[in-house]
Amino acid sequence: MFVVQVSTVHPYNDNRIYEKIIKSSLYAGIEVMYITKKSDIKLELPQDVNDRLYNRFLPNGKSVFFKLLRFILVAYHITVLEKSKRNIHFHDPELIPIMLVIQFILKAKVIYDIHEENSLAIKMKFGGLKRKLFYTGILYFEEKAKKNFKCVIAENSYVERFPDAIPVLNYFNTKTVPIKVEIEELKNNGVYTDFIYVGSISVERGLLNYFNMIREVKQLRIFLVGICSEEIITMIRDFQDEIGENRLILVGGNTLVPFAQILWILGSHRWAAGLALFPYSEHYSGKILTKFFEYLYFNIPVVCSNFPVWEYFVQCNDYGVVVDCDSVDYTNIVSKVELYRLRDVKCEIEDKYSWESQFLKLNNMYKNIFVS
Repeated sequence: MFVVQVSTVHPYNDNRIYEKIIKSSLYAGIEVMYITKKSDIKLELPQDVNDRLYNRFLPNGKSVFFKLLRFILVAYHITVLEKSKRNIHFHDPELIPIMLVIQFILKAKVIYDIHEENSLAIKMKFGGLKRKLFYTGILYFEEKAKKNFKCVIAENSYVERFPDAIPVLNYFNTKTVPIKVEIEELKNNGVYTDFIYVGSISVERGLLNYFNMIREVKQLRIFLVGICSEEIITMIRDFQDEIGENRLILVGGNTLVPFAQILWILGSHRWAAGLALFPYSEHYSGKILTKFFEYLYFNIPVVCSNFPVWEYFVQCNDYGVVVDCDSVDYTNIVSKVELYRLRDVKCEIEDKYSWESQFLKLNNMYKNIFVS
């Protein structure tokens, strides 16, 4: 089987596309052409597995010219393939128009992968006329996608908009081998209680709550592991200057932290808690975050906002502590976490929330659509 994975937005080593879907496909014997933006990241695979991966890199520019050029090159790389290899799995709503054309002209077989609720994401990212135009455009083209493509969704909460889609959920890939990374601050724990947050770092993902937590609780350190904008980096540096202590540690910043390194960081230190103290938003409140499974696999208790879906997941399974971010006593929360003892849930996470179970669904989908 031959599958073309396409993204013009996500980084080369995207956790869902590369670490889960592509790697699992390669190990299952599937040949993969990966069309994505050029990257200097060196990712090592066994030679026999790597021989099945064909990278086709696109230019990285941010201007309209480069965006159009990437669309043209995507069409070119697919057009030159033999007809039997035009099996496309794409990951960006921006690609819907060109994929509709490719499907119609080349009779390609197409799967659209919905990573997030794009209509809600646009409401968060844009304002004014731009938000209205993008929102209307996304709704229009995703309606077209539903009618013309087979769809997969990364979260069960997206089923309302995509009732016929196959859920291929973002569970943790336990087969990823951790890669060692040195973090100087972890060599000197001292008297601190260490919390960790992994993932993209932003105000919408709780940054101001982490600032307030550190202000209030003097024995606390928080490690933020992930990528963020220059604006957020400046906010973090200003906060570090304000408190005069190195109790907020940024790992990554303007550089994406490879997932294998994140696993090393999670597994190589005794973390008191894994954080997800997000302010309320429609975009996040309805879905279980991938980071929950990553924390729990390493027996790190979850400390999260009291959104109903999150609260049900954490409290019903006794996976950690749920917090009302609007009226929170951080000192009391840290005390609760220090007293909380999470049972060993590693095997439970492997059994109930394994990526392998999700890839089995995706692989069967590939066989039904691309082979039949």
